[in-house]
Amino acid sequence: MHVFDLIPPATVADEERRQLEFALRPAAMAGPLAAALRGAGEVPASGRPACHILDVRYEPGARCTILYEVGKLLALGTLAWGAARERVAEAGNGIAPLGMRIHLFPDDPAMPGLAAAMRSEELITALTDALPECYEGEWRIARARVTPVRYRPGRRCTLRLELWARHAATGAPRSWTLFGKVYHSTEKARAVFEHMRMLSEVAPPGAGRLVVARVAGFLPDLPMVLQEPLPGVALDLFLPLAAAGLTSVHARTRSGVVMAASALAELHRLDLTHPRQRSIDGELRRMADRGRAAAAIAPGLGARMADLAETLSRSMERLSLEGREQRLVHADCKPSQFLIGEMKVGLLDFDHAGMADPALDVGAFMAALRQLACRRRASDMDSGMRGLERSFLDSYCDRADVDADFRRRAVWYQAFALLQKAQRAFARSIWSPVPGALLDEARRCL
Repeated sequence: MHVFDLIPPATVADEERRQLEFALRPAAMAGPLAAALRGAGEVPASGRPACHILDVRYEPGARCTILYEVGKLLALGTLAWGAARERVAEAGNGIAPLGMRIHLFPDDPAMPGLAAAMRSEELITALTDALPECYEGEWRIARARVTPVRYRPGRRCTLRLELWARHAATGAPRSWTLFGKVYHSTEKARAVFEHMRMLSEVAPPGAGRLVVARVAGFLPDLPMVLQEPLPGVALDLFLPLAAAGLTSVHARTRSGVVMAASALAELHRLDLTHPRQRSIDGELRRMADRGRAAAAIAPGLGARMADLAETLSRSMERLSLEGREQRLVHADCKPSQFLIGEMKVGLLDFDHAGMADPALDVGAFMAALRQLACRRRASDMDSGMRGLERSFLDSYCDRADVDADFRRRAVWYQAFALLQKAQRAFARSIWSPVPGALLDEARRCL
């Protein structure tokens, strides 16, 4: 008899909770995952490989996708409920008692081009048609090495492409590196490609502090956007060290935060529009709905999420947020998106860019610092992050043409972003204390 067979009949919500509680425990999933993958010939016939969870996306009442690392393999598990259950593809392996479908990376039903992008022969053919130096006949790519960098199941996957080529006339060797981002749809990839091309033209490398990656090509069949690498060190790598009491480390971190604020102010001054309008009111309504849906699994926490969304909505009206001047915003502004160089700051990942109040980006960055303090649970870290929050806000306001209530709006957007982060943290772990702590911090901001 299987362990799942010992569980008595349950309501839909109880079944969802039971499945989640089991699926989100790596130790419990190690055996079923190994058995499913062993049946497909993907793991050794004996032994039990280690299991870790790398990514979770949970939509209460609809579906949950979980990215597992099983030994050296990446396996994507999908649970679905209600109407979403009928839309989940039957292809792939499965864990029948749990009702989970399993797909082995790079097989992702929502991203059919990803598997082709990971096969070097097919990638070389696509690159030859997309890169000017290749389709004009000057260079011939002989070899390509593809390494996944970041994978968000069903959405996008960033790949590091190391290419080796020979000159068609002289035979001289050449090697270079590009980053390719594979998307779930050609329309999304094309929109990112067009916007990044315009952005790199409006913000040339020598113009100021801000630099953005130059677009190198577009592969519609995969669909993939190619970008050249940017120099610098990701700002988030310095942040945990700022709490260690090392004055030199903290000074370097603060310098990086100040540089990031300067680069962000430059972005907001660019004379560039985007077709997407970031509707804060619409997002708040979706947040309230997510909170009410989460209440079926975690009643107290879900109710707190919905209540905070309502509070933010009422205070949004007092601040007249929807009537503010709209500028190009990054809309996913956090320390990991900033590459700090000697004099320049690279800004990455404009997938969520749109038109909105610039205070949205400033508040999101401050929320990311507050989130790190919550996760570390250390008083020195908390104090250090609060100081960096003030440095970022002060530096941005010094370099941007802000109005009298900009700081109040930035703090409101900080609370807004903390609610977003609380819901994402809940989606990754339904029993984690982090969502509650983030909601507490959002209330403190208000």
